[in-house]
Amino acid sequence: MVSLFWSNWCGPGADPTGGSEGTPPDGIELGLADGTSITVPVTQAPRCDSLQDPSLVSVGPYMPTTRRLPESSRLPLRVAIVGSRTVQVKPGLGAIRVHRGELLRYEVAVTNTGRSAFRFAPSSCPVYIQELTLSSPQVYVLNCRRVRTIAQRATVLFAMQIRVPATARLGVGSLTWQLAPKTYEAPFAPAALWVVR
Repeated sequence: MVSLFWSNWCGPGADPTGGSEGTPPDGIELGLADGTSITVPVTQAPRCDSLQDPSLVSVGPYMPTTRRLPESSRLPLRVAIVGSRTVQVKPGLGAIRVHRGELLRYEVAVTNTGRSAFRFAPSSCPVYIQELTLSSPQVYVLNCRRVRTIAQRATVLFAMQIRVPATARLGVGSLTWQLAPKTYEAPFAPAALWVVR
């Protein structure tokens, strides 16, 4: 599996003030090491944030695909990355401000969207994956021992941290977080970063 992060597509008819990306391309062509290529269809391009800035596409490291569990494994949870240092980078684009080399501390809000209380397994907590743009994914076990149950419609905050590489590219990047990645449509949250020196 290869992850792609794409931002600022200003195609024909784009309107940055209205957040419209214009006409999206037909697809993204990926060149493979053996000289062949594949085209991934594009159904929705990212919004156009700035006409004068180039479109940015970054590729994450290759990860072997893992067996996914059936639809019945779907968790009734929604996740969101919460940052205390969110700044407006451009009109309509908020990002968490980080410095190269720093230990970024943030929180993940986990909300129970089910019709009853959600209970974590009594013997173990699920894993989660956090990843910065162009960095290797990091896998950890969620510290759910003190939060065994999430009431219906309730939200619980979990403290997270990740090291920003000293060589991180300056400007807009991304942070992604996914809970129980093998479950069906695993809860996933992206956040924009604003990397400074």
